[in-house]
Amino acid sequence: MKMNKKNIKISSLIVCSGLLVSNLVFGYNQNDVNKYINNNQCPNCDLSTMDFKNTGIYHSFSNLNSANLSNDIALNYIDFKNSNFKNSNLTKATITNSNFENSDFTGAALYGANFNNDDLSGSILTAKQISEFASDCKTILPDGSIGKKGCN
Repeated sequence: MKMNKKNIKISSLIVCSGLLVSNLVFGYNQNDVNKYINNNQCPNCDLSTMDFKNTGIYHSFSNLNSANLSNDIALNYIDFKNSNFKNSNLTKATITNSNFENSDFTGAALYGANFNNDDLSGSILTAKQISEFASDCKTILPDGSIGKKGCN
């Protein structure tokens, strides 16, 4: 009987350790990922390092208000047209060939974000936010101009 209790304790420890390690490795909260995948809405969620390409959902009109999309997340070839990124954290995000047309980035943290060949036309962004991008190469900026920062 003592052996069974000991095995249960060891098994519980292994499961808890696995959960801790998976959260450290993946960075995002799986419950938040599931919430976003199920309804395209996930305010205040931790989606850092999530792979958005493989969700199989339509991303336009997403509500990611105050979401964590930092830690070198890659948002590539995704249509986020008309989405809400108010107060979200996209620090050091890598964003390539994605559409953010008419999206709202009010208060979003964009320091070190790499926008390359994206569409930000009509989006709500301040000049300060744009100046904090690491790059905006070939990106259509909110005013319709084409970014050149980081082009080689």
